[in-house]
Amino acid sequence: MSDDMKMLIASNISYYRKLRNLSQTQLGTVLGVARNTISNLEHGDIPVTAYQLATICETLDVPVAAMFEPPESDHTQEALIIHRYREDIEFRTAVNLLMKTRQSEE
Repeated sequence: MSDDMKMLIASNISYYRKLRNLSQTQLGTVLGVARNTISNLEHGDIPVTAYQLATICETLDVPVAAMFEPPESDHTQEALIIHRYREDIEFRTAVNLLMKTRQSEE
């Protein structure tokens, strides 16, 4: 894995963890690792394993593909919305209701 890719994944772990208001300790508990291991992952000091990445993404409710794009990317936002739409029944219901309301207004 290139250093650029490793740093992108590392920064995305930090970005999405903070977005979900989780501490390094809380994420570490889910992964079964110490807080300093999460810190090392987020700084790119150690590589993230496939298992860790999958668990992190599941915990942060982020598709794995989002870890390979800059967080401000339009594609990342689309992926997050699509992922949440597929996985979250309340979110899907709200989106469907909003779309029906907009269609009836037209």
